[in-house]
Amino acid sequence: MLNFTLFGREFGQPDYEDPNQLKLFMRPQELMDTIKYSADEGIVDRETRNHGTRDRIMSRVWGTKRSELYGPHYASLVNSIKTHGVLRPVTIEDIPGKPLSMGQGHHRVVAANMVEQQTGKPVFIPVTYDDDYAHGDFAENFPVSLAEKQFRNKRPGANR
Repeated sequence: MLNFTLFGREFGQPDYEDPNQLKLFMRPQELMDTIKYSADEGIVDRETRNHGTRDRIMSRVWGTKRSELYGPHYASLVNSIKTHGVLRPVTIEDIPGKPLSMGQGHHRVVAANMVEQQTGKPVFIPVTYDDDYAHGDFAENFPVSLAEKQFRNKRPGANR
């Protein structure tokens, strides 16, 4: 039987939470509300030269990632998530006593949020926890599912 505690309260989770249990799936808005630091926030701060509160900095990070979704590199991400869901986990660094930090997966979170807003259906994002949230080899070494390979091959200009 499916363990509903992986998905949160709206799917039957009891009224208590185990603080030692990390969530394996999160919805996009939950991630956006929870993440207080990002591997990419330095880029946004350099561009704006405007340091602010954690929420303002993260709002700029999410806004930057949303605008990048309209570029050619991420053009099919929203459609892929509509069709297949989020296939790769996002990477979060969880250090006791510190807010959660995100390394890999900002575009997936924002695209999943857009899909939820467009369709009204919940999108669950797999989450992995790593002590080095910004490592660059994660995306290359994570196995790509057959569905993702097939979707990539259908994109215009894809190598076949």
